[in-house]
Amino acid sequence: MREPSFDELDQMLSEMNPGDDLLETMVEQVTPWKKNTNRIVCGLALTTIKLNFLLLDYLLPTIGMVLLVLGFRGLRRENGAFRLCYGLSMVQLGMQAAVLLLNCTIWNQRIYTEFFPHLINCAALGLLAVMIAGLWQGLRQVRRKAGQEPKATCALQMLLWYGGLIALGLAGYHGLFAGLCMVVLYVLMLRSLSRFCAELDAAGYVMEPAPVRLSDQTVTVGIMAALAAGMSLCFVLFHSYPMEWTAVGDTAPTAQVQAAADHLRALGFPEDVLADLTEEDILSCKDAVRLVTDHHEHPFNDGREVVESCGNYTQHSTVYDVKELLITNVGVELPGEREQWKLFHHFRWQVDPGFRGTESIQFWPAYRNDHEQVGWELHGDFTGQLLYDLDGTTCRADYYRLDSTSYEASDLFGNSSTVTDVFAEFSLPKHGENKRGYVSYAIEEIQDGMIVDSWMNYTHQTDWFQYPVCTARERRMRGGFDLDGTFRTVQDALQFYPNDEVLETFSQRHS
Repeated sequence: MREPSFDELDQMLSEMNPGDDLLETMVEQVTPWKKNTNRIVCGLALTTIKLNFLLLDYLLPTIGMVLLVLGFRGLRRENGAFRLCYGLSMVQLGMQAAVLLLNCTIWNQRIYTEFFPHLINCAALGLLAVMIAGLWQGLRQVRRKAGQEPKATCALQMLLWYGGLIALGLAGYHGLFAGLCMVVLYVLMLRSLSRFCAELDAAGYVMEPAPVRLSDQTVTVGIMAALAAGMSLCFVLFHSYPMEWTAVGDTAPTAQVQAAADHLRALGFPEDVLADLTEEDILSCKDAVRLVTDHHEHPFNDGREVVESCGNYTQHSTVYDVKELLITNVGVELPGEREQWKLFHHFRWQVDPGFRGTESIQFWPAYRNDHEQVGWELHGDFTGQLLYDLDGTTCRADYYRLDSTSYEASDLFGNSSTVTDVFAEFSLPKHGENKRGYVSYAIEEIQDGMIVDSWMNYTHQTDWFQYPVCTARERRMRGGFDLDGTFRTVQDALQFYPNDEVLETFSQRHS
């Protein structure tokens, strides 16, 4: 709806009685000064005091920045300080838009932590402090224009408050008492600023609104539509890793590779896993002495609840009619002066996994040092590949990332410690079937009599919506198995005593 011009307003006012309540309400609504300063006060409140739940820490600041843009947009013709604030509010909104869009991609955490971990927050806070300084000068000039003493103590107090907030941040202070005091002070200053602006309006200060081509409603709708479109586009384009899939040729294996494969088959190596190994991994097992293997099926669905009654006792259980993921573990003993084993963790999706986002496999290898005694050490590098079938052709790809990562982890009691795990990161293809892959590594004995204890935690993204977006690896680093519904983790292990004459895994012994 178009706002009335001053000529139209004068005509409407002349037709009303001075004591009419409608007259007072109408004047209050169309006074440009009051409308724009109220927007500024509300915008400052929403951009500074944040609520970290239900995405309000993103939604409310964005609304506040839009209000600041609209408020300073209407005041920009009053003086140069308000024009500066208008420009700064546009920059601030642009920075917020960049953060909102970046949070819709899988790269946001890596960019924040590796490139500028605190730069965005410091820049936003500094920009807001400069804006407050411009507001202070703008209000002083307005008072001078209105024939009053050019002072704006409330805005100056806010400027000093932001300086104190920056100082607390640089000092790394995280105390609750100082935080509550700062919040109370800020609320009082906002109230003082609102009263200050209302006093100018009550004193009869009149301003000519800046001419605009687009109404405030059009600007607001345009900003929100652009943000929604940009965020949707980022969700679609940057929700998974850029995998490099290539078709596997039909070339026959060399005689050496064929002989090594036949030897592994004779020892009982699972045929479906053997067919997925690289030639290098097959050749590394050409002199295999013996092997042990097992497999487990894991569900990624909620199953169905079954209720069984027996007398006065009722038992509730969950039954999984479909178990989507098959994990096969193989341990191959290799010859050497010290005992050596080549361990394989192979997975195969027996049912289409659905949404294709990011996948992660976290390994707790047999040589990890969280045991009281360490019996093994890594011998060589981690290897593996991914595969799937499409129209009779097999396609393969390397993992997007397969390496060791150190990070801060918390236990159930909130204690934090630095841990180092091996992660395989990847994304599954949108098309095709029989999606599968494996990871392998070799260990060498450093203490006799120790078990082989190798674990894998497979984290699958089950839902597309999450904000901010995080990868399966990032979610797994936070711990838990199925806490937020977006990711689900299943755990599997290869555990056996290598000194037994008849090799059996722990799960086979207890089955």
